[in-house]
Amino acid sequence: QQMQNKIAVLEREIVSKVRRAREEEAVQMRKLQNEKAEMEAKFEALTATTAAEAAGKEARFCQAMQDIADANSKSRQLSEDKSLLEDQIRHLNNKIASLEGDIKDRARQQEDHQATIRQGQLAMQDAANEARMIAQERDR
Repeated sequence: QQMQNKIAVLEREIVSKVRRAREEEAVQMRKLQNEKAEMEAKFEALTATTAAEAAGKEARFCQAMQDIADANSKSRQLSEDKSLLEDQIRHLNNKIASLEGDIKDRARQQEDHQATIRQGQLAMQDAANEARMIAQERDR
């Protein structure tokens, strides 16, 4: 009977220890599950943040590439505009040179015309003087 009592006490102690061990195991399991859930949440947050950062960087990169393309396009347009303006300037300079030549030609023609008029006036004066001299000789 004593043996049976000792066995019963030992069985209760074993059952009690097993129950405590299982309870402790359950507590540890809940802790581990909570830690796992926490780690998964952190990982998800980190992944989301990294994805958002990557998307932001990609968007900034795409915008930078678009800005470069726009700047290149504008540069080409400005270059074409510059070429057109240079052509217009050359054309205007040629026109100016042509007009200056025309002005010089007209000035020479005007000088020639003035010289012809002066020669005519001198010839008329000479003729008038000669006519006076002839008239004076006749009057004598």
